[in-house]
Amino acid sequence: MEVQEVTFRPGVLSQERALTWIALQRHGAITEHGWPLPAERGEIRRDDWWRSMVTEEREELRGRIQGFGATVADAVGWPASRSAEWAVEPYTDRFGRVWWDKVRAELHKSGMSWLWQTPYGVVWVDRG
Repeated sequence: MEVQEVTFRPGVLSQERALTWIALQRHGAITEHGWPLPAERGEIRRDDWWRSMVTEEREELRGRIQGFGATVADAVGWPASRSAEWAVEPYTDRFGRVWWDKVRAELHKSGMSWLWQTPYGVVWVDRG
């Protein structure tokens, strides 16, 4: 027996929370190791100016969102009527299984969009 796919399913599926998570991460509030302590943040102060920057980032991300869902498959195919839907046929094996890690790698390689895995879901964002 071989495990083909393991998927993290968020406890709370929320597009707004996911966008906020990304904005906080891009502005240094969250790292790959969690929430840094004040001494670890260095010169980054979380004052009103910083909060406004995070809010602006979230609003900008909201306008560039291409997909959202619990998995990469959900985000890439969401909603099915959008022109940005990814054609997954080249990433499908002879049994009809889609290799989502290859889809994710191709999206990142193209440099035109990001796939963000957050605790609140997967977000596909156009780099615009």
